[in-house]
Order: sequence, then structure tokens, then C-alpha cells
Amino acid sequence: MKIIRSVAFLGILWSMLVGLGGGMNQAVAQNADIQEQLRQRLWAFRDTVQTPLVANEKEQLRSLAAVQQFYEQRGYRPAWILGLYIPPNTKEMVQAIQQADDNGLVPEEYHYSAIQQLINTFNAETTAVTDLVDLDLLLTDAYLLLSQHYAKGKVDPKSIGIAWHLTKKMFNPVIYLNRTLDSNTSPASSLNKLLPQNPAYDALRKALKAYRQTNDWDSSIPYNWSTMVQRGYRDPLVPSIRSVLTATGDLTTTESLDASIYDRAVETAVMSFQRRHGLHYDGITRGTTITAMNVSRQERVNQLIANLERWRWMPDNLGSSFVIVNVPEFNLYVFDKGELKYKEAVIVGREAYQTPSFSDSLQYIIFNPLWYLPKSIAKNELLPELEYDKNLFINRDIRVFKNGQRIDPQKVDWAKANADDYTFAQAASAYNPMGVVKFMFPNPHDIYIHDTPTRELFDNSRRSYSHGCVRVKDPVKFASFLLEGDATWDSTRIKKVLFSQKQTQVNLPRPIPIHLLYWTAFVDMENNELNFREDLYRWDEKLTKAILEYKK
Repeated sequence: MKIIRSVAFLGILWSMLVGLGGGMNQAVAQNADIQEQLRQRLWAFRDTVQTPLVANEKEQLRSLAAVQQFYEQRGYRPAWILGLYIPPNTKEMVQAIQQADDNGLVPEEYHYSAIQQLINTFNAETTAVTDLVDLDLLLTDAYLLLSQHYAKGKVDPKSIGIAWHLTKKMFNPVIYLNRTLDSNTSPASSLNKLLPQNPAYDALRKALKAYRQTNDWDSSIPYNWSTMVQRGYRDPLVPSIRSVLTATGDLTTTESLDASIYDRAVETAVMSFQRRHGLHYDGITRGTTITAMNVSRQERVNQLIANLERWRWMPDNLGSSFVIVNVPEFNLYVFDKGELKYKEAVIVGREAYQTPSFSDSLQYIIFNPLWYLPKSIAKNELLPELEYDKNLFINRDIRVFKNGQRIDPQKVDWAKANADDYTFAQAASAYNPMGVVKFMFPNPHDIYIHDTPTRELFDNSRRSYSHGCVRVKDPVKFASFLLEGDATWDSTRIKKVLFSQKQTQVNLPRPIPIHLLYWTAFVDMENNELNFREDLYRWDEKLTKAILEYKK
């Protein structure tokens, strides 16, 4: 029955084409020519070892394998050309390519100018079939590449040495393009659906547009360690400070009797700037504040571009409830159904021991944890201290194991011993870097959240001191929050267990997804303000370079 209906439909269609006259017949013939040349062109590409060039050998096909697969599946029929006619969705595709710039990508990487040129010069009577073949190939290549970049990001973080281990779902650009064409969906609409569907991403995209339109500001304010400008001061630095604050939107009024006076409006604006940049916000301009002010507009634009890309690396679903640690921000958050439920200050890894970005599941808590020293710390930090403290193992209550058996460390000649043959564990104590609580999400990176005895470090705005793990400021409060769903555990019982100094493991009422992330530009949930943070591990520079790098 389906065959009969199909034959009937083809008959009707043919009658319509014949009825339309010679122009349509010419279009059908031209489509057949395009189809044949597409086949010949793509078959010729199979025999070349070089990246094929089209459009007068000026444009590279960047997704050749996918392009070949796409046309093979459709019998080499053109996807974007209808004989003597360029349909609206083709022109929409050009606009979609142009909009890649709004997402921090380079339109030229998707053949924008070449495609635009071919469309602008199109003439039904004079345009050569070879040009139409070029146009169809370039549009297909652009869509396949752009959809891949929207869905999964342009840059592989591992290729530039970034410790990002979050994975996205599989994506097949060929299948997606076929679905788009078969459903007659707007190319722009189908591409936009691949972008992160998150208000945070949209906020960064709007910020990128705004910063690109912002005038450059004075990014060379001089200062030294003793520089300090505050309310009531008249100082030659104040006009430059005003200029930066006006450009960033922190200073909204320009009314002042004397531009060199640090008045209340400037003080308020400085506090806003400091808060948005993760600095101690007291309204006093010191070296740390000026350092942030001296970051140029273009550098901030690049930060936004880098963070948009990281969003495209993110999984589509973070969970209905989840924990986020934003490493450069030095904060931990717990969200439930889109609402912020908990916030805590943290300490993260210093540059030599970077806290990686990955997702896992927070499963249980250990009170009074036994700390098993990583081999690197045992070799590089613990054993060298024996030269100065012969009773180190006793003084710090460090237990030593060999082949699973506890041994007496005093009977080992550590000057000759191989640290890899031993396991070192430290009981809960004032010396234990784990503190008294450890939050476990077993992972191959050996990273977890834990307490710390060095609580004074939380007084600093810049908190990168650990060996990679995340230290939480108030572990008892955080543990109580996570155990709220278990009526048998409250703060009183937790304190009692801690007082016992006995190692105790408690499973969470339900595991909760945890995501360790790296955002140096974001819109905070509390104040809806654009925030910037220091690029602790210098990931932004490498990432932006890889994103914006485009070679003909």
C-alpha cells in the first residue's frame, strides 16, 4: 500500500514539475548536475592525502569524513540548493554561522565569508554548477562542524593540558543534520538547541556582547606595595580608578566636584568591584584591587570566551540536587531543584597540585578519618623531615605498613628505604591534614573534601594551598546539612562521635552528584552580578588561544 501511495505521489509531483514549464525542468536538470558533481568531487577526495580545498581552493573542508558520510547516505543529493533557487533555510544558515561569534567562536572557521560571497553572487542564469557544488559542500561542512562545537565544545581539554574530566553524551552531527533537514527545521533553531540550556550560559553570552561594546579602560594604573587610596583622599590615581569603574558598570554616576577626590560614590563602586572579583570588599583601593583593575577589557572578553567553552564541555544534566565546587571562586554550593540551599568557603589545590574538574557522586562521610599519605607526599615531604625530627612518626602518630602489616618505623633505615614499599597512615589528631571529617566520593583522582587544622587560611580571599583536595571551612555544619535526611544523626551526635576520636563511617541518606568545576567568569546566584576570578591554573590563556586560533 505504501508503495502504491509513493508512486502516486511521485506521479503528481512530476505532473506539477512539467506544468511549471521549462524553468523548473532546468532546475531539475541542474540539481541532477549538482548531484553528479558532488559524487565525483567526493570520490576524488578519497584519493587525496591532503585536506581538500574548495571554492577556488581557498577553503578547507574541516569535517571531511562526516561530509562524505552525509552525502553517501543521501545519494549525493544537494542539501542546501534547489536548482535555480536558494531556499530560505540556506540563508538562515548563513545567519546562524554569523551568530557563532555571540558564543565566542570564530565565524570564519565555518566558511562565513566564502559562503556569503557565493550566495551574494548567485545568479540563476550565470552561476556555474561548480560554484553551487562548493556552496553545498561548505554549508554542510559548516553545519557539521558548528553543531559539534555547540554540542561538545571546540577544544579537547586534554589536548591543551587542562585537567577537565567531565564527559558529555555522544553526539553524531551527521544524524542530527539529517533530522534537521528531514523535519524542515530552521538550521539556526536546531543549532541553538545544542547550546547549554542554562540561564548561566545565556548570562555569560550577554556579558560577552556587552564587554565587546564597552570602551577600553585605563589598564595601567601604577601602584606599589604601599599604595592605598580611600574615601576622602585626593589622589592622582582617582581619575583612572573612576574610568575603570565607569567602564565596568560599577560606578554609575559621574557627578563630582573634583574628579581626583575619592568620594562616597567611588568608595561604593570600589566595594562593588571588589565583591565581583572575589576580593576583600572594604572600599579601599590597594594593590590587589588595582591588579584586578589593570586586567584589560580584551582579557575580560577572553575570559568570557573561555568560560562559554567550558559550559559547552558540561554534561547536559547536573542532577536535580547537586554539589558544585567552583575552584577559582573558593566556594562550595549545594543546589536543590534549581535553588541554592547551602554555601561554604573552601580551600583548593595550589598551582603545583591543581584540583581537577570532574563529576562524581558524594556517598559517605568519615568522622575521625585515618589519613593515608599519597606516595608523592611521603617521599617528597614526610621522609625528608626525618633528618630534623627522628621521632616524627611518634610525634605525629603516623603508622607504617609493609605488605599490609603494621611495622615499627624506628627499625627501618629510611635513608636507604624505598618509600614505594611502604604505606603511611596518620590517625585523627591536631596534626592530621584531614582534620576530623572527610567527605567521600571515590574517584580515580584521589580527590575528596575534608576538614583542615589550618583554619586561619580561610581568612584569605585567595585560598589555593592544598595538594589538590578541597578543604571545607565548617565541616561539622556541612556534615549536618548532608545528613538532614537521616533522623538518627544530628549535630549533637556528630560532636559526640568526634569527641570519641573513633573512626566512624556514615552513609548519606542518598548519594548526591558532585561537580568540581573551574569558572573564572560567572553570574552569581545571590546578586545576579557578573563575577570574575583569577585564573589560578592559567587555563584561560591556553583555552582562549585554542578557541580563537583559526588557520586558513
